[in-house]
Amino acid sequence: MNLNLGSGADKLPGWTSVDMNPEYTPDVVHDLRETPLPFDDASADLVYMEMALSQLYLSQGIALLRDCFRLMRPGATLRVNEFDFQLLLATWETREPKWWNMTMAEKHFSHFHRYGWHMLWDRETLTKHLALAGFENIHEETRTLSAIQALKSLDKRRSGFCMEATKPIA
Repeated sequence: MNLNLGSGADKLPGWTSVDMNPEYTPDVVHDLRETPLPFDDASADLVYMEMALSQLYLSQGIALLRDCFRLMRPGATLRVNEFDFQLLLATWETREPKWWNMTMAEKHFSHFHRYGWHMLWDRETLTKHLALAGFENIHEETRTLSAIQALKSLDKRRSGFCMEATKPIA
């Protein structure tokens, strides 16, 4: 089974879509803030999340990563595409004239409220929590590329970074 967590309206052929909004008609209606997810242990071959962790508080995101580890088969791969916090900081400082007179905190929280974000991730933070959840082979991937065919060309958002991680076999 391949899982697309926080799928929104994006239905991927061959993937089980999971989203809290029934209007998107996901295969499984479930709020990712609530773990465990309704899947058996070691039942998923691939797990994909695009911009889902940013919708959760840090503690909820950590719990979700740990639950992904639980539900993945040994050797399975998780791919996470998230907004790039470092890129957003640079953008806020240089490209938005309307924000030039705002403090960094004002810029930061104006985005949080506009998009409903609860946490912005960077590579260091995501790598840390993937490792703490038990994943290995944690690495950044170029957007739309992967050594795993089923994970290629999934990423829709350009402003993010992609990380992949594997559940150890033994």
